[in-house]
Amino acid sequence: MKGEFKSFLRKVVVSFFSLLFFLSVVISTYANEITFGAKGKSFRGLYQNVQFNADTNTIQLKVQKPKLPSLQKESYLYIPFDRYQNGQPVIYGGKFLESKFHFMKNPKTLDFAASFEQASHRIKILPDEDSFLYESKRLDNFSIGFFLHPYERKRTMEIFRKISFFSGHKYGIQALWIHEKVRFLFYHFFSSNEQILPKVQIETVDFIPREKWNYILLTYSASSGKLALYLNHRLQQEFFITHTGGPSGNIFNAAFHPWDKGPLVIGEDFLGVLDEILFVPFLIRSENLLYDFGKVKRLGDRFTQPVGSFASQVLDLGHSNNQILSFRAHYHKPEGTNLEFYLRSSNTQFLERDNFPRWIQVRPERKITNIAGRFVQWKAVFYANPQGDKTPVLSEFKIKYRKNLPPSAPIRLRVLQAKDEQVTLIFQRNAELDVIRGGRYHIYYGIEPYKALGVIRYKKLIRNEDGSWQKIPVTDKNSRYETKDLRFKNRLVVHIDNDLIIQNLLYMKENPSLYYENPLLQKGIPMYFWVTACDNAYSESPENWDHESKPSRAVVARP
Repeated sequence: MKGEFKSFLRKVVVSFFSLLFFLSVVISTYANEITFGAKGKSFRGLYQNVQFNADTNTIQLKVQKPKLPSLQKESYLYIPFDRYQNGQPVIYGGKFLESKFHFMKNPKTLDFAASFEQASHRIKILPDEDSFLYESKRLDNFSIGFFLHPYERKRTMEIFRKISFFSGHKYGIQALWIHEKVRFLFYHFFSSNEQILPKVQIETVDFIPREKWNYILLTYSASSGKLALYLNHRLQQEFFITHTGGPSGNIFNAAFHPWDKGPLVIGEDFLGVLDEILFVPFLIRSENLLYDFGKVKRLGDRFTQPVGSFASQVLDLGHSNNQILSFRAHYHKPEGTNLEFYLRSSNTQFLERDNFPRWIQVRPERKITNIAGRFVQWKAVFYANPQGDKTPVLSEFKIKYRKNLPPSAPIRLRVLQAKDEQVTLIFQRNAELDVIRGGRYHIYYGIEPYKALGVIRYKKLIRNEDGSWQKIPVTDKNSRYETKDLRFKNRLVVHIDNDLIIQNLLYMKENPSLYYENPLLQKGIPMYFWVTACDNAYSESPENWDHESKPSRAVVARP
């Protein structure tokens, strides 16, 4: 009968601790949500080119109708390939004589581009009469720019030409793809009263990667004679079209042949994609062509604010190392628009406009594994459609996260032995998994309960030859109470003497933020002791101290 009772009691004890472990797992995986929008927190934060609609409680871009800039009055030619009229792309500064190509998406500009895939593909354009490409008048400043994405790498291909032949000589401009570079050629284009230059060429120095979009920009300054070529905003070559070859010589004039009224031919011997083809009679700064997110700033019919963002206030989740699990967003995204989401988090507080911590792009309903902390901020970036008349609309945003709470206070602390300026304590091990796996315990003491004069953070400290410390904390694994008595099977035991107190004191003197006086134990003088548990998110950095539990009950010992 006694054997059956002992067996029954053993099963009860095992079942009780299994239940504790189960509850700790359930509690640790419980997810919390923070909602922004109609049913949650208001959209308070940093607005940049976006606006809050109080009637619908939503955020959207400040959309405006496209406006043609004053540039349209100038003698320029521009083909954006994203607006259509009578089945053809709109062209500024000319008219199509022939137009054969396929349309495809350009991820840089979020609109369409011209893909030249067959031998018959090409574009012929007759420039307007007031265009600098049409007449032979002397040119002042000019710039030529276009996006380029070649399909071929090795062979030579013609990108465009504005060429004519008179008296057996070639006149005009030609752009080639040759040996994975772009080369511009000017034939009898630069002249002075005494001399005509038969050919001037300038090409990119860097090899052009085929696997990405590249922006080519050529500029010429009539006041200095400087010809400059850029690839993706990096200067490739520049030199002066002067008699001396330097900035101080007489400048050659730039002009087409007086009788050249021929067409501009694009893509006739080219396999690849071209976009944003631009010929303008003024200087363009390379960096001025892009917004900060890499979208081309159009010189024709183009929305002037194609992007905006909303960044929330910094949220305090209450404890460090909370794990962000996922997020959900309710939004409307018309065709041609885009909406991106970003999160960032830190255990130390930061301001809404700070550059750190870095933003991490996330996707709705996807599991997030690399964002954790106490302070959290989210951001939405809104992209309009290419015409600038449609905007995504955000109505709700929910962050799901798991609270990383500190462990419960240790229980059943009592004095196992106290003599010869030594104290041995025993207490119940914590059931939380994050304490068992990587957690630790601290033992505090003082002459009054909960007014600590000293602390034992480590049960063993060894000074290495390089001056660093080998630290062994009080853990679930190294402090088990060895006994066959089931009543004490889940107990931890800690032995404290003055040598251990001195070791901890020496370490704390080198780490002032952890410092306690750590008085020595003296025979006959009573001391109060209490214990705290720390989970595996605890560290000696102050921002992680909140992962230490409340103290256990205090017990008194007279060593």
